[in-house]
Amino acid sequence: MSEGSANKGSASEAEGDAPDRSGITHTDPEQTAEMFVGRRSHVTPRPSVGPGSETGKRERFEVMAAKRAALAVRGRLEPPASDEMLFNVLELNRTVSVEMQDEAIVHGYVEALRGLFPRRRFAVRLLAPEDPELALVYATGKLDESERDRLMLSEAAIERHELSPRDLEGNIDGISERYHSVFEQPGAGFDIPLITGGTFAGVLSVEYEPDLTEPRFDRSLIVPLAVQLGASLRNARLLRESNYLRDNLGKLLDHANAPIVVIGKDRELRVVNRAFLALSNASREELLGRDFLQLLPETERGRILPVFIRALRGEPTSNFEVRIPRATGGHSR
Repeated sequence: MSEGSANKGSASEAEGDAPDRSGITHTDPEQTAEMFVGRRSHVTPRPSVGPGSETGKRERFEVMAAKRAALAVRGRLEPPASDEMLFNVLELNRTVSVEMQDEAIVHGYVEALRGLFPRRRFAVRLLAPEDPELALVYATGKLDESERDRLMLSEAAIERHELSPRDLEGNIDGISERYHSVFEQPGAGFDIPLITGGTFAGVLSVEYEPDLTEPRFDRSLIVPLAVQLGASLRNARLLRESNYLRDNLGKLLDHANAPIVVIGKDRELRVVNRAFLALSNASREELLGRDFLQLLPETERGRILPVFIRALRGEPTSNFEVRIPRATGGHSR
């Protein structure tokens, strides 16, 4: 045996006898497999980084975006691939929350648009929910000061989105025959009305750098993202409004002079106001979540059950009294 082959054999044996993290010596693959049967490996598997994994897709799309940006520098605008568009839509669904403020939501969408469509300039101008005043201006370039606060909408945008004069009355400053530039260095472009729950909420302006013209594919790809932006803004505003109404209604009920309880469909107590707490001599923590019927004497449960059933059907009941047990003993009416 030559010296070279002997060294090779020694190295192979050393590798075969080397223990892994589980402490098992790898001498025979089948034997090793048998020894692992019934045992749980404590080695955490590494996340997949193949081309089909989340990380692999992200890296691939980053490369595609870089190539698209390089072509745009030379004046050649290319569309993003359909799977890249879908990936960004899903990413926006994951990262944009209804608990965000309008500015954060707009920022997320505009950054996605910038990555997908290089050398386009974007400007979002939003109206206040209950007021036709401009509430938010977000742009990726310097705006023309004289146009910043003027909401103009092109006839093409109005026709494309089937808006009526009533939808726009009092919300915009005028209608233009063609796209009205808003950036300091004007260029070609188009505008998209932002609709939240059927209500006109603002405008997304898409404008090209002065040496570029609009490619044929941009509108069909950007409009769906603008529609999704409008839906995201609507959901966030609805949540804020419902939270505001809930908090104010809660304060109103809590400070009412009459004892008030709110009972869920499963008869659990959801709200008890201060007057009811004073009547029952119990704390809020003791009552919330409990079955309301279980708080009452057995003689009262049969009387109030039909009232509860009628309430579930939306039928009112008046002039009904029930005895409420007090924590310190006795009953209140």
